[in-house]
Amino acid sequence: MISIVLQFSDMLQSYCKSPSTEMDCLLALEEFASDSPDFAAIAKNAIHLLYELDVVSEDSILRWYRRGADGRDEDGDEEFAEEIRRKVKPLIEWLQEEDSSSEDEE
Repeated sequence: MISIVLQFSDMLQSYCKSPSTEMDCLLALEEFASDSPDFAAIAKNAIHLLYELDVVSEDSILRWYRRGADGRDEDGDEEFAEEIRRKVKPLIEWLQEEDSSSEDEE
C-alpha cells in the first residue's frame, strides 16, 4: 500500500488542495483500514507518508485525530475509529512535539 501512495503522490497532491479534501483523504484511508486488517496495521505509516509528501497537513491530521468517533455517520464503526486512533497516537504525539519545538525556536 505504501508503494501505491508513492506512485500516486502527485495525483493525491493535486486532489488534496484544501482542508476539506485532506479530511476526505484521511477518512477514506480510515475506511479502507476498517476493511483491511493488513492495512490497519500500517495506517500510521501511510498517514505519516502522506504528511511527508505534503499531501495532508499537520492541521488536517490533528483535526482528523481529534474528530475520533464524534460526527461519524450512522454507518461509521466507532470502535474501529478508536482503534485506528490508538495506532496513530505515536504519530500524533510526534507531530505535537514538532509543533511545540518549532514554536520554542521562534
